[in-house]
Amino acid sequence: MKLTLTAVLCLLFYYLPCQSTYHFPGGASIQSLCGISVLLEGPETSYLNPASTAAIKANTAIDASGGQLPGLSNLLQPGIGIIHKIKGSVLGLSISRNGVSEFRYTQLGLSYARPLLKNMDIGVRLNAGSLRIKDYGSALQFSIDLGFTGSINKISSLGFYVTYPAYTTASKSLAIPLRLAAAYGYKANTKTKMILEIEKIEDRTISPKIGFVYQPITALEIRLSTDFMRTMAGWGMGYGLKHNTLMTSYTYHRDLGGLLGISLQWMK
Repeated sequence: MKLTLTAVLCLLFYYLPCQSTYHFPGGASIQSLCGISVLLEGPETSYLNPASTAAIKANTAIDASGGQLPGLSNLLQPGIGIIHKIKGSVLGLSISRNGVSEFRYTQLGLSYARPLLKNMDIGVRLNAGSLRIKDYGSALQFSIDLGFTGSINKISSLGFYVTYPAYTTASKSLAIPLRLAAAYGYKANTKTKMILEIEKIEDRTISPKIGFVYQPITALEIRLSTDFMRTMAGWGMGYGLKHNTLMTSYTYHRDLGGLLGISLQWMK
């Protein structure tokens, strides 16, 4: 059954993996885990929990991502994120765009992260965005992301991530919502990691998620996930060669159908 553009927009901004209109749905690196955002450790953290950028092992990391619903060619959601270490701290820059020509949100994010204690990292991101709606006009949105990650022991970790709406020129119904997310990570062995995450966006129902990352060999990574509240399932596969990684994903939602994603990452 084909969905009208209006129906797609209504569903899209409620159900997409990254939880709200103003969070970049990302490409394969994020969609493959149904938007799990607190305890990831790759270049895709440039869009997510700012504290997680401190876990990057490389001095510089870049993620170029995109997602698209098949059959809706004008829905292309591109983003690029850059992370760079400087004297024990980590700086991040991200630019992303969500939506279609009738309803589009573009955001620029600047982040800073550093170790707080031996096994704990903290981070902050300042976001500035522009919302454009056909026949409505445009509005500015400003928000702050705060996060931390910490290791309980060698196999367990915890994290927390909040997006706080700072200022907007849009109406209340279009303003960035307060968003909270917390996660627990468990490494079953050197090849397998599980992440449990719960997310709360203002007056919406709490959304529990679970994701698995499996790395059978150094060059290959497989990701599986589900979002129980939104009835979504995601899977993806990444292949790395030297400093480069290419990942593809397919996320299925019972109302929207399939969402394709791709990510190209570089670390050195």
